[in-house]
Amino acid sequence: MRESSALFTLLFLVGCSGEGRFPEKCGTRLSGWKQPSDGYGVLAVVNKVRVLKNGALKWNGRTITSDQLGEYSAIVPTMNPIPFTILDIEAGAPCGVVTNTRRVIEVKAKCGAMPEASKCGEGAGPWSIIGDVVGPDGKPVIVGTEEDFFPKENRSKKDP
Repeated sequence: MRESSALFTLLFLVGCSGEGRFPEKCGTRLSGWKQPSDGYGVLAVVNKVRVLKNGALKWNGRTITSDQLGEYSAIVPTMNPIPFTILDIEAGAPCGVVTNTRRVIEVKAKCGAMPEASKCGEGAGPWSIIGDVVGPDGKPVIVGTEEDFFPKENRSKKDP
């Protein structure tokens, strides 16, 4: 019995050693955050935060530090209109960076302050673009996707 307990403990510790990688080990988007199919408003200002597989961070295509992520995220809720912040995580990104990035955006950008009108989302996209009208079912009408409004050839070369 003692040997099996020791073996179980060893296997558990070996399985937990090293940092996990996205998406398998990092959990899912935070409660209240939107996903690409939920979309964002056609007139919304959008900030895109990207976590790369090497752990680097990008804000709208520019490399930033974790301190800058906190600074930029803290500015977001002071803006008018409040921008929609999208977190895009590259497969293989380290979970420590993913978890910290989610937490910083959640707290500093005040994503949970208005859960019914969350201004934060996570997912690679393409994101649906929501019109300012509602359909017969009472839901906002999706007028297209990012790809419809921002063709790849017109996007910044800095944002892969």
